[in-house]
Amino acid sequence: MTKAKPRVPQNDIAKFFGCCGDTVRSVQRAAGLRLFPEMTSELENKIVEALRQGKGQNSVSKAFHVSTRKVHLLMVKHAIVRGPGNPGLPPDVRAKIVEAVAKRENFCVRIAKKVGVHPTTVQKIAHELLGEGPLLNHAWPPLQSPFPQREVREQIAKHVEKYVGSIFPLTDPPKPIQVINSEDALFLVDLVVRTCFGGIMPDNFVGFAEVLAEKWLEQIPREVWNSLNTSDQNFMRHSLAIEFLHATNTVRTMAVQSGGPVN
Repeated sequence: MTKAKPRVPQNDIAKFFGCCGDTVRSVQRAAGLRLFPEMTSELENKIVEALRQGKGQNSVSKAFHVSTRKVHLLMVKHAIVRGPGNPGLPPDVRAKIVEAVAKRENFCVRIAKKVGVHPTTVQKIAHELLGEGPLLNHAWPPLQSPFPQREVREQIAKHVEKYVGSIFPLTDPPKPIQVINSEDALFLVDLVVRTCFGGIMPDNFVGFAEVLAEKWLEQIPREVWNSLNTSDQNFMRHSLAIEFLHATNTVRTMAVQSGGPVN
């Protein structure tokens, strides 16, 4: 039974001696071998101090070789309360993760390894910042999700809100006289590419322009959009798609001329 002292798993010990796990546990109890150390006042104080420093129950359990149940009981005993949103994560560590995610510095696993946390922690923060869509693990820049991302929609919504008054004159019913000019389309394409794609145009730039145009239209108030006849709606779709495609080509050309990245 000396094999139990280096904390070899009980199942491995049972397999080695050709017995069942219950036999190993019975021998351990009879020999006075404890799976966890005795909870002394000194150990309790160390655990409480670690918890008050913001460390999580699992990390404290592993650090002091104490069950998570005992760690939780100590939290209750000493009135250590944790709210939602993983407040146990030290503020400085969370700030590093937020900064790395905002810059799309790397994939969640790599960021987690760099700051010393579990990848799930980074994924939760990434979804808080970027939206609930699944994150792609094969596309660069990292932390992309199927287009459009939440921040893309927010940028488009702000743009539409700014220009919708000039696009739809106050007529009854509203009649579009100009959907968007070239300068505005270029501004929005460049903004979305820089903000959401690390300055790199998506591979399918034609599809990118079409989706951007469609998402732009979705931000128009529905009562205004529904008041237009089919001909006017098609006119807007066609005009937007052309303007955004021209803007996309312009951004790609500017990237080539400046020697920057372009797909």
